[in-house]
Amino acid sequence: MFAREYIVDLNATQAYFRVYKSCKKQSTAEVNGAKLLSNTKVSTRIRELMNARAEKVELKADNVLKDLMSLLDVEMGRIPTKKVITEGMGEGVTNVSERDMHETDTKGANATLTLMMRHLGMLNDKVKIEGNYSLKDALIELEK
Repeated sequence: MFAREYIVDLNATQAYFRVYKSCKKQSTAEVNGAKLLSNTKVSTRIRELMNARAEKVELKADNVLKDLMSLLDVEMGRIPTKKVITEGMGEGVTNVSERDMHETDTKGANATLTLMMRHLGMLNDKVKIEGNYSLKDALIELEK
């Protein structure tokens, strides 16, 4: 039940509230929602449901990337968008015309580029530290 509710909005806290209607505290829903997400059976079921939904709507990574590229072209002003231009107001409108406009949406372009870069592995929100260094060794190095 939690897995089905979770895929509605990918919000564990809200999914917990929807499934466990007796829960009234935000902190309880946050903690328990996170615990459920870390459960192997629950996360496996969520993955199954999300894969089934992606198949149902024929969601493919290639299509998403193509759409992001098209969106980026518009946001960067490389592809014009149609704008309706009116002269006058209300019943006093004297002329209505349509023009191709090259407008730039820098915030939108930045968001689109960020998504694409994440997909390509150019951005990594996680830092992985590897090595045979102990905390004691690091403290000794800092004291030098």
